[in-house]
Amino acid sequence: MSSAFSKKALDARHLARPVPELAPGDTIAKAVDELRRRRATLAVAGDDSGRLLGLVSLDALLARLMEPSLA
Repeated sequence: MSSAFSKKALDARHLARPVPELAPGDTIAKAVDELRRRRATLAVAGDDSGRLLGLVSLDALLARLMEPSLA
């Protein structure tokens, strides 16, 4: 059985994609567009100095768009 996987060892670094980064001022629509464009379900939010502010999930963003009254 010949495949690319059997020819060399792979680790998580070879399979992982960069995590999208969002700015505090990004709109929900912009965040959803960025996650969809990058085919990601999570993004990190950071400030201008690069400090991590939190994680944002695509599910949470879509729920917020569908029910704006949810906080």
